[in-house]
Amino acid sequence: MSSLRTFCLLLVVAALARPAPAEEEPVPTLEDGTPLKVALKQGRSTWSGRFQVPADARSLAVVAIADGDVDLFVKQGRPVFEDFEAEADAFRRSEAAAEVLVLGGEGRPAPAEGAWFVTLEHPRAAFRGVTGQIVLLIERAGGARTVLPEHPVTALVGEGEAPLLRTYVPVGARGLKLTLTGRGVEGTEVEVRGPDGRSRRSPATQAVLVEADEVATGSWTFRLLPPAPPGPARKVTAEVGWTLPPVPAPSDAPLLKPGQAQLVLMGGDSPHARRFRVEVPEGWLGFSIEEHNDAKADVDLYVRRDAPPEKPENDADWLAVTSSSAERIVVAGQRPLAPGTYFVHASIYVEGPVLSSLSLRAFLAKPTVPGEAAPASEQLKTWGAGDPPTLTPGAWVRGRTDPSKSGIAWFSVDAPAGTRSLHALLLESAAPLELLLARHGDGSVLSRAVTGRVDERLDHAFPAPLPTERRFLIGVLCLTPGEAPADFRLALGFDGPPQLPTDLRWPRLLALEGLSPAERVAAATVELTGQRSGGGSATCISPRGLLLSCRHVLEDPEEPGQLQRDGILVAFNRSLDRPPAQCYVARVIQEDVTLDMALLELTEDIFGRALPAVLALPWVALGDSDALRLGDPVTVFGYPQEGSEFTRTPVILSRGSVSGFESAGGLRSWIKTDAWIGPGHSGGTLVDKDYHLVAVPAATLGGFEAMGLAVPVARLPLAWRQRLARDLSAGER
Repeated sequence: MSSLRTFCLLLVVAALARPAPAEEEPVPTLEDGTPLKVALKQGRSTWSGRFQVPADARSLAVVAIADGDVDLFVKQGRPVFEDFEAEADAFRRSEAAAEVLVLGGEGRPAPAEGAWFVTLEHPRAAFRGVTGQIVLLIERAGGARTVLPEHPVTALVGEGEAPLLRTYVPVGARGLKLTLTGRGVEGTEVEVRGPDGRSRRSPATQAVLVEADEVATGSWTFRLLPPAPPGPARKVTAEVGWTLPPVPAPSDAPLLKPGQAQLVLMGGDSPHARRFRVEVPEGWLGFSIEEHNDAKADVDLYVRRDAPPEKPENDADWLAVTSSSAERIVVAGQRPLAPGTYFVHASIYVEGPVLSSLSLRAFLAKPTVPGEAAPASEQLKTWGAGDPPTLTPGAWVRGRTDPSKSGIAWFSVDAPAGTRSLHALLLESAAPLELLLARHGDGSVLSRAVTGRVDERLDHAFPAPLPTERRFLIGVLCLTPGEAPADFRLALGFDGPPQLPTDLRWPRLLALEGLSPAERVAAATVELTGQRSGGGSATCISPRGLLLSCRHVLEDPEEPGQLQRDGILVAFNRSLDRPPAQCYVARVIQEDVTLDMALLELTEDIFGRALPAVLALPWVALGDSDALRLGDPVTVFGYPQEGSEFTRTPVILSRGSVSGFESAGGLRSWIKTDAWIGPGHSGGTLVDKDYHLVAVPAATLGGFEAMGLAVPVARLPLAWRQRLARDLSAGER
């Protein structure tokens, strides 16, 4: 008995020691059309809610969006627990930023009356938690039809009927588009009403589109107004679409927090680029990141919303690229930032190692920590404290980029209602500058022109005419580290490029009168720049613009062996102490892989205008490469990458002698020279003592580039020589 008594006492003690069960969280209830915030807290991977389906329901739709990849499951009577796909009555799994699950409608069985449960799952939520929103849309008999992306509906229009459609635009959506198709579209109008109650009408034959920056979160309705006088009912199919940013993948990038400096080592044995992230909650007007280092190293900063930048200059939403050793980036505009993850990319342009400090500052509407945030009235924006000067369409303005102070020169643009496209043209720039089009709302980049052009052009087409006047920003950007201040001219055009200025003389080539033979050859040595190739040098061999270069100069580095065959920029000299001016566009007309040679012809000028009937370009005559002898003097012209402290170089001349030959099949295959040939010289000009073109520089021998190799012009195919002869004959006439 004593043993039994002791055993029972132990059971009682164990029961008393067992912690009381945690109080269960109430299951939230979803109401038709009312969004509900959801939060998968850190360590939890599911969330469940309940809703009631009425007896007259024809269909239901559940829309879920979160800052992580969530999956969506619904079941009648109870939530799903373990094997979600097997237990659920319906589910939706994808990598989309928003999940849309529809039951019933368009010939499918209506959902059963009663209590239903919805479950969200995010297997990786344990890393940092997930937040978002979910909304329920129930379509009832005789009520508004529900139309959602990938779920079109068919409605009858006519005989007095004015069907009402509704959709829901979730948080973060960047556009809303309704497209109507069918025989009943002609004459029909669409009355669009947003969450703010404002409405407008549009012809149903046009896609009804609301600009990305104008889309409000919430329910939108579309009433299909029948033609007058009313006719027989006709079927119309309605499709709706909105776009969302991609769901960011889980990131182990260190988190930057306001008021806490982050030290990072870059360069040397460490990476030359580092990534961080900033978690922006609701209520932030923006933020800034300041970088400092004692080594006075040039550190550039890039920020992208939702995903890390892959090629920062091409896909970052905000960027700071000054040559100052203390960099600062401001991520802010006229409106608060969208909540979410913002990725920061920091890179340096020295060998290092460099110890850098990054500090994050949040801009809050109502500062909670003294000194932490600027008042809204004093908040810095992407473009600075106040709005930049305004561009007037068609008016040419002069400006300057100063990389030591700011990497971007900003201008305001007020596009009127009805504008279909925006165009900016940059001329006479002293450096390779780029163009940006940014939103005024948050300062982020909307479009960019980052090409090999020096006189850059940006063309941006809006998906539909602007419904109201909108303000944008045009930025002139210098991406090149260490570049000097650069002057430029800029003009803006709506629905077409601006007219060229009347005082523009183009092309302004080097005047040949009074030049020495060497200077004449320099005038005919051109620089090639491709969008998909590294570029290099070439020689103009006819006054009509026939060009001779190396084939590898035009190869796509990402697809070895593949050429950029057209759209190649050609720059002629206008001064021997400045980089050449990009004047023309060329295409490849002949190529030879064995010789590593290419023949090009000009197709148009850099502004897309047709070439004049007569071109009097500087050119170099072909010489006799077989007549060269060992020790003969030679001169090389070209645009080597090491020829300047800046990105682009004026033409470079180097002298030497014929150092040797290589032969194959009884023909000279290479001419060797001790004249300096470096990267960028390829495709350039090698002339004899009479300044005739005798070879094309193509390669080097030795680790220190001690010996240059050039392809003799005697190897040129007969068809190439015949084409040259026709050009020269036409030029004489």
